Amino acid sequence: MSSRNSKILFKLAGLTGILALCLMVIGLLLRNPVFVQPLGKPVTGDKAEKLEQFLREHLNFLVRQSKNRNYQNLESLNKAASYIEDSFGNHCDRVERQTYQAEGSEYSNIVCHFDGITDELIVMGAHYDVAGNQDGADDNGSGVATILELARVIKVEGKKPQHNLQIVAYTLEEPPFFRSNLMGSYIHAESLKAKKASLRYMLSVEMVGYYSDEEGSQDYPLPLLSLFYPSTGNFLALIGGLKEFSQIRELKTALIPNLVIPLYSINSPAFVPGIDFSDHLNYWALGYKAYMLTDTAFLRNKNYHETSDTIETLNFRKMCDVVMGLHALAIN
Repeated sequence: MSSRNSKILFKLAGLTGILALCLMVIGLLLRNPVFVQPLGKPVTGDKAEKLEQFLREHLNFLVRQSKNRNYQNLESLNKAASYIEDSFGNHCDRVERQTYQAEGSEYSNIVCHFDGITDELIVMGAHYDVAGNQDGADDNGSGVATILELARVIKVEGKKPQHNLQIVAYTLEEPPFFRSNLMGSYIHAESLKAKKASLRYMLSVEMVGYYSDEEGSQDYPLPLLSLFYPSTGNFLALIGGLKEFSQIRELKTALIPNLVIPLYSINSPAFVPGIDFSDHLNYWALGYKAYMLTDTAFLRNKNYHETSDTIETLNFRKMCDVVMGLHALAIN
C-alpha cells in the first residue's frame, strides 16, 4: 500500500472515530442515564388484582357513555368530571372544582389536594376530554384512570407525601382548544402563577396504556433518535425540556427502582414533533419545570385519535406498574 493511501485510510479512521465519539456524546446527552438499582418487581397478588379491577372500572365508566366526552358533548364531559370528583373525594385531603368559561359553556378541572411535609408543590395531571367522537381509551382514559388510582394508593398506603401534591384532571386539552389559553391546564397553571406558588415540577400523565413487543413497533419524530432508543414499543418515555436536564435525573432515580417497565428519557427543545403535545406545555409557557410521562402516543399507538382507541387495546398490568411508579415519585 502506498504512503498516500495509508494517510487517507488513517484520516478516514480518525474521522470515523470522531463521528462515533460524537454519536456517543449525543446519545448520552439525549438519554441522560442515571445509575440506580435495577427495575422494581411487578405488583402481584391481591394488590395487583385490586389495582387492575379499579383501573378497569375507571376506564369502563369513561368510555362506555352514550356520547364521547368531547367539548361538544358537555353532558358526557360533566359526567366524567363528577365521577372523577367523587373518586378523588374518597381519597384526597380535599377536592376542588376549578370552573371557567369557554365559548359560552362552563368547563371544570378537578383538583385533588394532598398536604405534604413541605410547602413546595408537585402537580401530576391528566386530561379527561377526548378528540372528536371516539372512546379515547389510551388518549387519555389511561392517564385519568392512572391518576385516580394514584390518589387511592396514596390513601391506602398511608404515607404522607414529602411535598404538597395536587393531582389534577384537566379539561379541554384536545382540539380546538389545544395550544390556547382555554386549555384546562393553562387555567390551572395560571392560577398557580397568580398565587406565586412554589412549584417544584409538573408531570403530565399522557397516554400510558399501550405497549407492543413487536419489533419495529416504535417510531420516532427524527430518524437520528432511532440510534439511541428501542425499536420495540414496550417502554415508558419521560419527556423534559432543556432546562429540565438536571432535575429529570431526580425523577428517574425515584421512578426506575419502582417500575417494571423500562423507562427512557429525553431532554429536547419543543420544536421536535410531539415533545410538547400535552398539558405540560402550559407550565413551560409560564416558566415552570414540567414533564410528560407517556407511551409515546402516535409514535407507537396507531389508534391515536381513531375510533379504534378502545379499552381492549390497553395493557392493564403495565398500567398497574405505572401507578406504583408514580406513587413512589409522589411520596418522595
